[in-house]
Amino acid sequence: MFGNFNWTAATIANVHTTYKLPPHLVAHLTKANLAPAIDQLKALDTAVIQECFNDCPDSWGISETDKQAAANYAIHSKNGLARKKCLKTV
Repeated sequence: MFGNFNWTAATIANVHTTYKLPPHLVAHLTKANLAPAIDQLKALDTAVIQECFNDCPDSWGISETDKQAAANYAIHSKNGLARKKCLKTV
């Protein structure tokens, strides 16, 4: 999600958004096929997302700043789902 396993608050701010799926997968990713999953993500409470990042074990060595940046990115992405119109409606 954040480009690689070694993400930080700084790298999360620069995650690329230009990934393109291979053509053989694109044909199967229609709005109708993805709508149930997208609806579940849109309904997910932001506190649940935040808790997922807060729950990272200390042994992973992820700073509080980096955890918060990751949570903010995930929440921002979730909130942007309503604005996305990139899926085919077939």
